[in-house]
Amino acid sequence: MDIEKEDIVFPFLFLLVFAFGLAFLLKYDSNLPGLLILWIGVTLLIIGYSYIYKRKNRDMNILKIRFLFVIPAYPVALYYFYLTNIIGYDLSKNESLLLNGFVLVWIILGTIVEYIYRRKKSKKI
Repeated sequence: MDIEKEDIVFPFLFLLVFAFGLAFLLKYDSNLPGLLILWIGVTLLIIGYSYIYKRKNRDMNILKIRFLFVIPAYPVALYYFYLTNIIGYDLSKNESLLLNGFVLVWIILGTIVEYIYRRKKSKKI
């Protein structure tokens, strides 16, 4: 399989941004700083990742798979923000962790799909 440095660094950076955002969501009463950390951090990682992929002329299908699994996290975060700040619904810690757990499981599924795609591609060659 064709694994380079950015394939290892960016998932760890994403998990760090996710953990940092989750820590802010759990520590402070307002969830806006945590969501801003997640939105801005993930957006910057996606932009940086796509720039490196284009610069190195790598397989863009892998990047599309990653976008497929990262982009649904944005509507979940928007729904979370809508519930807590717009209509004033008070989420319990369990509900908050359930939404964050959904995003984390989605990221793990994306990693598994990417691994399967890479294995199939390496067997064809």
